[in-house]
Amino acid sequence: MSEVLEPDLTTVQVAQVLGCSRQRVTELCSSGVLPAYQLSERGPWRVRRADLDAYRQARVEAAAAAAEARRAAAARQEDIDAVTDMVRSGRLAVPARLASSSRRRRRRLYAI
Repeated sequence: MSEVLEPDLTTVQVAQVLGCSRQRVTELCSSGVLPAYQLSERGPWRVRRADLDAYRQARVEAAAAAAEARRAAAARQEDIDAVTDMVRSGRLAVPARLASSSRRRRRRLYAI
């Protein structure tokens, strides 16, 4: 059975798939972020379909990780805001060691 070989993609084709400019694809290729090769020293870049798929999957995973990090940071900020509100309303007492410290230090520790 003969195997059908997919031709490697040009920078224009990769740019269409990624939704960016050809120049951006060239930058990605020359920096090594997107695996690619040149047939001659100054020839056009070529990208294998498998390498492009791997790059796209890595971008999806990185975006998901960044979104999760933003959600975690927002949750931490909500916790900080809740404690700050409790301190301000008097429902949570500030430890004596901190209550006697300078105002600047209290503001830094409790963001009051």
